[in-house]
Amino acid sequence: DKAMCILPPPGHHAGPNNASGFCIFNNVAITARTLQREVPGINRVVIFDWDVHHGDGTSAIFADDPSVLCISIHQYARGHPHRFHYNCRNYRMSETYRLLTESSGKTSPEPSNELDKLMSTLSEDVVSDFDDFSTTSIDTEDEGYDTGAPDFYPGSGHTDDVGLGHGRGYNVNVPIPCHCFGDIEYCALTQNLLLPLITDFSPDFIIIAGGFDAVRHDTLGNMQLTPGGYAMMTQMLMDAVPHERVICVLEGGYNVPQVSLCIEAVARTLLGSAGREGSQMLLHRVTDIVQDVRENLEKSPEEGAAERSPKKTRLWLQDMQLGPFLS
Repeated sequence: DKAMCILPPPGHHAGPNNASGFCIFNNVAITARTLQREVPGINRVVIFDWDVHHGDGTSAIFADDPSVLCISIHQYARGHPHRFHYNCRNYRMSETYRLLTESSGKTSPEPSNELDKLMSTLSEDVVSDFDDFSTTSIDTEDEGYDTGAPDFYPGSGHTDDVGLGHGRGYNVNVPIPCHCFGDIEYCALTQNLLLPLITDFSPDFIIIAGGFDAVRHDTLGNMQLTPGGYAMMTQMLMDAVPHERVICVLEGGYNVPQVSLCIEAVARTLLGSAGREGSQMLLHRVTDIVQDVRENLEKSPEEGAAERSPKKTRLWLQDMQLGPFLS
């Protein structure tokens, strides 16, 4: 019931009648329909797309289908849509973005040698450790992009796109009209907006369209997610469906070292407690600290410390809102 699927090329831009944006077949759409048709008891499916680009193909395929709840969190902004971070300041233009915006024929462009060179440079320069990441927008600069035009590829996925016919209300778009949203912002959107919608939908299965181009230092996206942020969202989704029926299917991601770390984070989360063994994730280190502090606070008070109430301590611990990923 749980799996991490590495299925290149990505698929969420592929629509019902065309390939687009590096996507030939829509992997998550095929998976959703196959589950509904061939697995008894799987009738209602959530597709949760956290790729930095709108999953326009998936949205089009299920636009009028009330049995599939399509959710997409994506960047949506005017200005320089692809701002290169730190290691990429001398790179003149993203060949990838040029190909995406000029491929009006809705075909899947070939990867360029320039992109391969960029990926090689990133592999050498980026520190492949979770400690390098910020988890929020606090320490970042928002360059003040106008939010009035959908210049960021594919230019779709506004809040008023809610589905068609019987599927109206089952297509949920969360466009992020500014840069630098991080773990806190993504988790807040998931916890306060999307999880209640998923709970009301009562899904039998959740499919994550797992693009990792919203991670910090991605060469196309402008967000600030970390591997730990993806892990937290994965755990939230696992808790929202019976028997933790969640699979993650790889979509985009253009910073190879960090994509690898994000895949590891999600895979470890899907594995549950077994996935924490040998983990270097900061989130898992926090879990160990929480457990250690709890155990010490729950011990009987030492002689001479009678004013400290064990009962009060236990009640306080039960009321702590630590989230499912720290329990």
